[in-house]
Amino acid sequence: MAYYVCQMTIIFINSKSNIGLWCLKMAEPLPKWIMKHYSTLWREFKNKEFIYEDASKTLNEKKMMSLILSELKKSGWLNVKLDPEDSRKRIYQLKNPNEVINEMEK
Repeated sequence: MAYYVCQMTIIFINSKSNIGLWCLKMAEPLPKWIMKHYSTLWREFKNKEFIYEDASKTLNEKKMMSLILSELKKSGWLNVKLDPEDSRKRIYQLKNPNEVINEMEK
């Protein structure tokens, strides 16, 4: 089984000359090593929010943690937002695998 994600930007102009951007997902293989980490995180957190330290403990990973989260986000499998109490920190939430697969079919 292969997993695919992508990004494509579409610029649109409506009749009132408003310009906007839509970001659509297109297919691109997700490396197996990232999918392994996603699976481990999904078993632990599912749709729950978590922080960097929680993910690091779950994966027992320190050196590669930033790269793993960055790749998951870039690939469209992870949502990230600023912590409202400390804007230096991020709050992460995995996308449901079914949701991601549905996005790929669009």
